[in-house]
Amino acid sequence: MSKEEVVKVAVDWWIGKLSGVPQWDNASLGAEEDLMVSLLASLKGLPKEEDAPKMRKFACDLYDLLMAEDTDSYYGVMLSTDYGPEGLLYRASESSGIDTMRFPFKTRMVVKTDEVKVASGYGADYVVIYPTA
Repeated sequence: MSKEEVVKVAVDWWIGKLSGVPQWDNASLGAEEDLMVSLLASLKGLPKEEDAPKMRKFACDLYDLLMAEDTDSYYGVMLSTDYGPEGLLYRASESSGIDTMRFPFKTRMVVKTDEVKVASGYGADYVVIYPTA
């Protein structure tokens, strides 16, 4: 398993998340609050046809940023969102013009040379997405 492989898996996962209907897991604030968060976020965050070039640029930028990081370290590289992208995800979204409301809430990914794992949603446990069993 090479660094290029794990970085590609990570980038492909994020592209999949950004290409579909966004997920905004905010824990439960109550029915009305959850509905309001989803409604407001969906007004800005839904995918559009004209986003394809931005998505390609985001994928290239995130790939380059991850390749420059030390995935061999004990903790690997963290990609995370709270109510928007943080760190490397933010840098890639800014440089590509991807709306930050497209990102799922409360999501963490750890990219290491031998594994990629994701915790998707508020309080979620990590699930290894690479290598697959």
